[in-house]
Amino acid sequence: MAGTQQNGVTRQIKGEIFNSLRNALVAPQGKSKKSWSDTFIQEMLAEAKKNPSGPLGQLLARQLLQDDIISDLDAQTEKLLARDQDFLHYRLIKQLYDKQREIAYDKFISRKIIATSRRAGKTNLAARLLVDYCVEPNTPCLYIHTKAENCMTQCWPLILEAAKEIELAIEKADSQAMIVTFTNGSYIKLYGNKDKSSAPLLRGGKYKLIIIDEAQDQRNMVELVEDVCEPMLIDYKNSCLILQGTPPRRPKTYFEKTWNSTGWKHYHFTMADNPFLPEDTESYIKALAERKNIPIDDPLILREYRGEFVFDTTAQVFRGYRTYDGENDPLINFPIDHVYIGNDYGWAADNAIIGVACNTVQKKGYVFFEEKFSHANVTDIINSNKRALEAGKKLLIKYNGSLNNIAIYGDTSDTSIIYEMATVHSMPAYQCYKYDKETALAQLSEFCCTGQILIPKGGVLEDDFMQTLYERDDDDNIIPIINDDIYHPDAAMALLYASRQFAFDWGIHKGEITQNVQNN
Repeated sequence: MAGTQQNGVTRQIKGEIFNSLRNALVAPQGKSKKSWSDTFIQEMLAEAKKNPSGPLGQLLARQLLQDDIISDLDAQTEKLLARDQDFLHYRLIKQLYDKQREIAYDKFISRKIIATSRRAGKTNLAARLLVDYCVEPNTPCLYIHTKAENCMTQCWPLILEAAKEIELAIEKADSQAMIVTFTNGSYIKLYGNKDKSSAPLLRGGKYKLIIIDEAQDQRNMVELVEDVCEPMLIDYKNSCLILQGTPPRRPKTYFEKTWNSTGWKHYHFTMADNPFLPEDTESYIKALAERKNIPIDDPLILREYRGEFVFDTTAQVFRGYRTYDGENDPLINFPIDHVYIGNDYGWAADNAIIGVACNTVQKKGYVFFEEKFSHANVTDIINSNKRALEAGKKLLIKYNGSLNNIAIYGDTSDTSIIYEMATVHSMPAYQCYKYDKETALAQLSEFCCTGQILIPKGGVLEDDFMQTLYERDDDDNIIPIINDDIYHPDAAMALLYASRQFAFDWGIHKGEITQNVQNN
């Protein structure tokens, strides 16, 4: 017991002695602002400089010129830099709420997909993640939205605000080029993926972080993610790709496929998790449902405000369509007297060739040929039409139909292809009738719904039909215009061009449509 007391007294005395020595060495002396140690070091350095060969000069030389002095200094500098970076990271992330912080802390997760409701704060999260990565010197980052203007109105000001908040110095904020460059060599590039031609223009870049926002509505996601973005992340250790958005209105998107796959870490949160919203979210949702006169479990509420994967089937252009299963399906066992081949060209989208075999007396038909392809030249398109013509002629011959009753109807967006098919290759090619598109869509939708036109089960047309949606206005009312920003139906458009002619040959005019767009 006595020994324990003695040790305690000894430690107390040592502590007082060391504290006195510390104050004597580092505290300012008298009226001077310098401590004794500062004064001593300055005088010692002055003496060593005055007489390099003297004892002090030799002592300093031995200490400063040792082999690992530079490494030691670099190590100390790196420690200080890391400490400063950690503090900046903390300042950025502390403004996020728990669900968002989890994403920011998962630094070693290379593939992340975030599904949220509206008002969950995903754009603010994206801006802070981008700036967070740029705290590390010489770090390039990329942010992709559906349109350039959305980049500038939504994410750009949040990036500048976050950088200013932590005093991360900006060298240049070029709003024309949409690049924020920091003095430490890091930068953030913003990019609008407006159509199918946009993604390839990004090739060749190198990034440590890529965020694809509104990924549920992005064009050409397979090429954008797998062919363009993935290779651009190879050069950096612990690089990261993030897909974020609300659940899609349409099925079969890349976003949905990725959400249901392994290999990506999934994050899900909603506006109910966001503590920064000023009002109670449940009260807001109930008021919204009452204002729109929809039930609280309406697909719009579930998808947009609860973040659930519920599709907007009521806005599908082609609902209740009928399919057949293979060439032996009894549904298509009727004589064919006419064949129509529709073409839709898309240099910034896909090309589609659709062949329809019809009986003009019974006023019904089926799609017997469908091809959809991208990165095609004129020769590819012409060869696809030749295959459709050959298959169509075989059907006419089988039912003793006239070979004069087969024709190609092409998109008028490029009349040169129609002209080449007609003049160079002697193919029965004509420009399609493209007026009064809204009525024609309603008519075609009715043909498919009543079974007058059957499409192959699981084919490219069914894929188009499932994803083609009408637009909605701010009050969520359906507008009879195809929402091309979400999905452009190339195959359905090719069928539409063919349908204008067979509807005419059937003797069906637009006044005879029994199911209008509003009721479709």
